[in-house]
Amino acid sequence: MPQLLLPDAGHISEFARDPQTGVLYTGTCTQTALEVCLACTEHRAPTPAHMLELTRDMIAKGLCAPDGAATLWAVAHEARELGHTVALEWDYQEPLQGDWHKVLLDNAGLRPILMQVAVGMALVDAETRVHDEAQNLHYHAVAIVGRQDDGYIVADGDHPQVNDRFQVYTFPTLQAAQPCGLLILAMPTLAPAPKLPDGWTDDGERLFGPPAPDGLRYPFVGRMRLDAMAYLARDIMTPDDMALEVEHYVSPNRIEQTTNYHRLVLQRASAASPWQPFMANLGASVLALEKRLVSVSGAH
Repeated sequence: MPQLLLPDAGHISEFARDPQTGVLYTGTCTQTALEVCLACTEHRAPTPAHMLELTRDMIAKGLCAPDGAATLWAVAHEARELGHTVALEWDYQEPLQGDWHKVLLDNAGLRPILMQVAVGMALVDAETRVHDEAQNLHYHAVAIVGRQDDGYIVADGDHPQVNDRFQVYTFPTLQAAQPCGLLILAMPTLAPAPKLPDGWTDDGERLFGPPAPDGLRYPFVGRMRLDAMAYLARDIMTPDDMALEVEHYVSPNRIEQTTNYHRLVLQRASAASPWQPFMANLGASVLALEKRLVSVSGAH
């Protein structure tokens, strides 16, 4: 079986000190898994900062304990409050009554899955043989973001290797961990792709514009492909804009290169906002560019 992984899947640790309160939460595994799932549906990378924002919000609403410990019902409620659609919610049951393995087979890699387990210390990575950090870990939550031949691809916030890689948990490993809750978020429905201008091609994974000055046609891939199509339809990008290199990420406040040609850059309205692609002529004045970026940010 080829690897099936959600395009925006990421992995972060649950261990982070809240810069606003100074608190080092010890029970945020469920918020960490939720943040990974939310990021998949929002086409962005998960961040510890947003996980802490979720935790503060849930504490303020009385949805979790002061240390962050939360039920599956609580994170499902939070997801709905944030405007997300819950495709499946199996609240705490021990043991879980539904056919959770069929649910994983049908959804892993297509929709983000939050799973709570009763015996977290049973979780061991099939590829590295490394266990979770807490030696006596019981109730725990992970995000399942894909699957491959040797198991399910998981972001486990308690795992000592989570900052560097995904974990791979086999079905027997998950079975030994005793699943006791399951949450699946629906992926947003994408708008129909616009008709492409002459000279543009799309193979379903890569969008190619006109050749760059070096004669190569660099691709827009993943989220940038989807946004480039939408921006073409809205006339933010014009048909003669092109990427001058493989995806390059810069901030409006860190313009690193100027040329007489158009190049794809990314910008965002604030540190908490998702990155948005933008085609800009960096040979123009930086001041004019930044004004235009701010104008586009305000439209989102």
